[in-house]
Amino acid sequence: MNLTLSVKSTATDALAIVAWETGRIVDVFYDPHSNLIFHEAGVSKAERELESFIAGVAKGVGLDPAEFTNRIKRACFGLAGTRTALDEETVRGMVRLGSRSQLFITTELDGTLIANSSESTGIVVNVGSGTMVIWRVDGGSSGCAGGWGPELGDSGGEFWIGRRALRLLMRAYDGLEPMPDVLRERILAGTLAGTLGFAQHDLSYLLSWMDKVMQFDIRRQVSRLAKYVESAAEDGEMVAQAIIAAAVDHICDILCRTADVSGINASSYCGPVILEGEFIESNKIMASAVRSVAKFLFPNAHVIYPRYDGVVGLHMYALAGDERVSPSIRQETEEKISELSRESRRWLLLRGQQDTIVQNHDWPWQILPYWMDSISRGRRPEGHRNREMP
Repeated sequence: MNLTLSVKSTATDALAIVAWETGRIVDVFYDPHSNLIFHEAGVSKAERELESFIAGVAKGVGLDPAEFTNRIKRACFGLAGTRTALDEETVRGMVRLGSRSQLFITTELDGTLIANSSESTGIVVNVGSGTMVIWRVDGGSSGCAGGWGPELGDSGGEFWIGRRALRLLMRAYDGLEPMPDVLRERILAGTLAGTLGFAQHDLSYLLSWMDKVMQFDIRRQVSRLAKYVESAAEDGEMVAQAIIAAAVDHICDILCRTADVSGINASSYCGPVILEGEFIESNKIMASAVRSVAKFLFPNAHVIYPRYDGVVGLHMYALAGDERVSPSIRQETEEKISELSRESRRWLLLRGQQDTIVQNHDWPWQILPYWMDSISRGRRPEGHRNREMP
């Protein structure tokens, strides 16, 4: 029997669903180390990573890689950063499937939207290692903003937050800024003890940490520092609060741009605004601030966390092909997920029976972000201030 293959990849991991042509899920496969994003790894390396990943998936279902790829009738790949027709063409050149296979290429956030919106329309705000907003409206028009990678953009994401904290600590070490002691202790504990195996209070040891992480995965390691910045902010560290506040400002600027150019009627839009990404889903203060801006821009929208991982939407896309995802495909997919083992379900069903509604939390910090300060006065901010330093 023919198979379908759905693959979602971020800059740090990859997740796949293998299913029969009928839609029945065979298994779910997760690799926490694969980076299939050619923008970062380069086409040759990303192609090798993809070949290795698919070989691992084939082995997991008990097939030779060549036989496995020949049995795939439909496949959908949702890779982070796939924005343009040239990107799509590049990914098509990387994927090696049988001659009879139908291949669909999109971004991983499209999968999130399809899986978590009954009409496959809405807005997704992604805050992970980077930042990006996508939208899809009735009539099929769609677009995106952000997602330009760590060198050119991704302002407000985990890597941006971690790098901002490191830069400020280095300036403080040189005596150019006051030393933020709480932030210093959290960052040092998260870098030196975790990576080099010892704890030091001297910031000069961060250079040893940087030398070490440069050898394998600097983006992943610097992105990990965002949670320590968040922790310091929650404990009252003013500098850490300012970094998180600046991150919120950048994210909300992108959301504002979405309201302006998406073609969505902001006053009547009642679809979802989905906050996706491990960092924003775990950071209640950031989520609450973005929720406030989303509700200000789209008063009737439902601001939610995703219930299903984006790979579920890519699976629906593969089954539907060029057609719109039908209610029957959606219902059957949800039923088939419920039949999976607990281990497989945990990758696909992100929140179980938890409420997906983003709750409002008071903003407890003395430093209010630019956007939140404007909204408290009932207006959109005018112009842009220089937020390069918090």
